Amino acid sequence: MPKELFRELWQTIKAGNIWQGEIKNRRKDGSHYWVLATVGPLKDSNGEPYRYVSIRVDITAQKALQQVNLQLEEDLLSNLHAAQLFQVGLMPALRSTQPEPLPFPHFILWKPNQIISGDFFWHHTDRKRTFLAVGDVMGHGVFGAMLTIIFMQQLRHLVQLSGIWTTDKLAAEIDHYLSHLFRGAFDHPITIDSFLGVLDTGRRRLSYTNFKGKAYLVRNKQQIEKLHSYPFSFGENLGTAAEEHEIALQPADRLYLLSDGLANQLSSRDNKPLGSKAIAELLLELQPTPIHEQKDLLESKLSTLRGGHPQSDDIVVVGIEIE
Repeated sequence: MPKELFRELWQTIKAGNIWQGEIKNRRKDGSHYWVLATVGPLKDSNGEPYRYVSIRVDITAQKALQQVNLQLEEDLLSNLHAAQLFQVGLMPALRSTQPEPLPFPHFILWKPNQIISGDFFWHHTDRKRTFLAVGDVMGHGVFGAMLTIIFMQQLRHLVQLSGIWTTDKLAAEIDHYLSHLFRGAFDHPITIDSFLGVLDTGRRRLSYTNFKGKAYLVRNKQQIEKLHSYPFSFGENLGTAAEEHEIALQPADRLYLLSDGLANQLSSRDNKPLGSKAIAELLLELQPTPIHEQKDLLESKLSTLRGGHPQSDDIVVVGIEIE
């Protein structure tokens, strides 16, 4: 035990106060044991200590259990950080080895709430077309991260290997796959909210199918429009009801693709979630700033808005500028 502990003990009891702390002792056979010691003075008629009384409780078993728990926590954190590297590895735009993963001005804000995330951003570029997917799966942590991996791998199979770029067909395929994947295993469907889009930079057109995802178009830095969204999620077996939408884009247009993490964040102003209206206002506040600087500004504004509230949900925001 450090000498400072016993120095503190004597200073405390000589001053007439009670001291309590954990002490590691050695048995005669050389093994160690832990006690919770409570030491206090008995005082004479003048209030001066004349004797000290110590009560000790053996806490060796509790300390051993505490050490096991600490080791489990360290192992869990180590595994979660390894899982985060694996998850980021499946999202090329987030890899530090690819400083310019997208062929147009952009920023990507990906903020997991629990080291690994139930929100994801996946893309694939072929010539002047870029497939974009921003999603938010049900659940957080390990469960949410596992679902993102399933979703991204299915996208990779359909887009890169099967060559399907029509978003409504992709939506139907993925929705059917997810709705049958865990059938009977859970009491409720496993669902994912997601925006699927194909950005053709040559023609300046965006084709998309949106299942409860949040997507905005900002034009002239002052007009904001929320893109069409279907009121159902992937996994609800309604994908065949979805149609592909297409919009023409103009130079300097900005697209913002989000999960609901920002809207769910509690605000320090009224202790309520920010909501869609506040998000639209926040995006308009970013417009005087160049797109590549908006990530830092958005994080700063988010920190101010939430005040003392912790992060409420996983967050992903993708900002894109049309050239």
